[in-house]
Amino acid sequence: MRQLLIVDDELSIRRLLQRNLEEAGYHCRTADGAEAAKRELKSHRFDLILSDITMPGESGIDLLRYVRHNYPDTPLVVVSVIDNPNEVREALEIGVYGYIVKPFTRNIVLINVENALRHHQLEMREKDYLLDLEMAVQQRTAELNNQIGFMTMLLKAIPSPIFYKDRNGVYLGCNTAFENFLGRRRKEIIGKTVYDLAPRATADIIQQMDDRLFDEGGCSVYEEAVPFADGTLHEVMFSKAIYRDSRGEIAGMIGVMLDITERKKMESALRASEQKYRQIVDNIGIGVAVIGEDKRLLEMNRQMRTWFPGIDPGKETPCFQLFDNGSKSRPCRGCPAMAAIASGTVCEALIGNPESLGKRCFRIIASPLRDEGGKITAVIELVEDVTEKLALERDLRQAQKLEAIGQLAAGIAHEINTPIQYVGDNARFLEDAFSDLNSAITAYGSVLSAAKAGQVSKAIIADVEATLEAADLAYLAEEIPSAIEQSLEGIQRVSKIIKAMRQFSHPGTDRKVETDLNQALESTLTVSRNEWKYVADVETDLDVNLPAVPCLPGEMNQVFLNLIINAAHAIGEKYEDGKKGKGLIRVSTRLVNGNTQIRIADNGNGIPMSIHQRVFDPFFTTKPLGKGTGQGLAIAHAVITEKHGGSIHFETGAGEGTEFFIDLPLGCNDDVVTQTSINYHTNGGPA
Repeated sequence: MRQLLIVDDELSIRRLLQRNLEEAGYHCRTADGAEAAKRELKSHRFDLILSDITMPGESGIDLLRYVRHNYPDTPLVVVSVIDNPNEVREALEIGVYGYIVKPFTRNIVLINVENALRHHQLEMREKDYLLDLEMAVQQRTAELNNQIGFMTMLLKAIPSPIFYKDRNGVYLGCNTAFENFLGRRRKEIIGKTVYDLAPRATADIIQQMDDRLFDEGGCSVYEEAVPFADGTLHEVMFSKAIYRDSRGEIAGMIGVMLDITERKKMESALRASEQKYRQIVDNIGIGVAVIGEDKRLLEMNRQMRTWFPGIDPGKETPCFQLFDNGSKSRPCRGCPAMAAIASGTVCEALIGNPESLGKRCFRIIASPLRDEGGKITAVIELVEDVTEKLALERDLRQAQKLEAIGQLAAGIAHEINTPIQYVGDNARFLEDAFSDLNSAITAYGSVLSAAKAGQVSKAIIADVEATLEAADLAYLAEEIPSAIEQSLEGIQRVSKIIKAMRQFSHPGTDRKVETDLNQALESTLTVSRNEWKYVADVETDLDVNLPAVPCLPGEMNQVFLNLIINAAHAIGEKYEDGKKGKGLIRVSTRLVNGNTQIRIADNGNGIPMSIHQRVFDPFFTTKPLGKGTGQGLAIAHAVITEKHGGSIHFETGAGEGTEFFIDLPLGCNDDVVTQTSINYHTNGGPA
């Protein structure tokens, strides 16, 4: 509802106006003079003010000026008698929206009020529109200025020379790089043609290319040798395009110059380098091949052609036909080339069966090749024939195992001799016991025969009692089960030692197999028992729910043996080989963050801080001559990190001991460190 203020010193006029307007739907407040009206304005907001001019105190004209100054968006209507033309003119100059002459009618009042409100509403809309339009113009002007400034700075910042000409070949503008190229200021360039700025021969070529561009439209790119301001001749690539005016007519052209002198030199050097490296690749002793995304053999060097005669790259030949005399019809299982494309990393694989006679084995390292955008387009493979190398490594590993068994032989023999000793003693006891039992059984038999014949005499009974007393059946009944139990225990002990020796000394394979690491640790502890039993006790905390881990079991046994013997030696040094009591070796397994973790700890003297960085170095040892070669921890580190993709580290404290942590991945793949994937496939060669 519209809110109106009626200002008049006559009560009857105020009431009349209020009644007429409120009947028409307006809400009205009244004031009897200028001062009262000002108070109303401070406390209420009004959509229209109707005011008399002639009033006691401040006049209506003063009130109109006050409202126009302090409430400029409030429309004014004068209700007065026209008896002073000057006052009427003054009121109109202030900007009233209507003038109601007393006496008035109801309709005149309503028409003037409605007209004033509509007029004011239109003025407000126009004002808002003009304000919005002005702001839009200012914003657009600012945007255009920013764009012009940006383009100007962009042209200055671009290091390549840029220029633009009109349809007649007259330069209209350029950037700083073009000024530097010509060695002239912009004002010396604008308004000139190419004939004013370049040698005649060069200008003729440039003008000929410009004329062709204007005739054909579009854009053109060409190379030309041009002299720079310093007199040197540079190879330059010109890129030019036409631009059109508002009518669509060709108005001129814009050109960009790219100095390709260094690129040309690099291309020449690259061609020479490519030729040199192609000769190197052709003459190295390993195979080199390039494989496309579609498994197609693109290139291969001389060594590859020697190994695989008859294979012609570049003619839809799939790479897997390199193997099995070209008879393969499907990709190799665990193909390193496809793995490198899929993962974007360097991948390695062993193709072939190192355990099959007559089969060749190749170690392949595949590295992805990328284009300028980083997209993998092909793979380069380095191929090495490792058949003899694998055989030697296998023999060496077996020799190392047998050497370890030989070093532990005396202790193992002692471990076997002890249970054999009490098995033998119990067997002799059982032999004597059987003789006594046999005498007792014979005596009982004679009594039974006499009883059947009805001839049991006191003499027979006395003989039986004497025999039973000599046999001491109560003693035999108590000791025989114990002797049998001890004998079985001794046999189980010997069987366990022999089984552990067999597992530890088994040659193993070159492929990873699912292995029970808990059993492997127990076997190693059994084999090495004579090394630690005099200086330490062993505590095991093996996770019974530990899953099988894909690994090389023979090499893992060697790692465990090295760590356990090192722990025994460290404790022996601290406790003077048992003279000061025994230490403790703790062996545990568990799952940690999705990996299998093996811990082997001792409470020896610990590892000095000064050698922490050298612990895993080959041939580094602190043990006396003849007791250590410095190879144990180096081998352990290589086996864990390089062959199993795991990690090995230790925590130690002076005088408190050392704990080694081995973390092995549970995954079935054979990933190793340094972003290299190893996939061993030895079941009958590549598939």
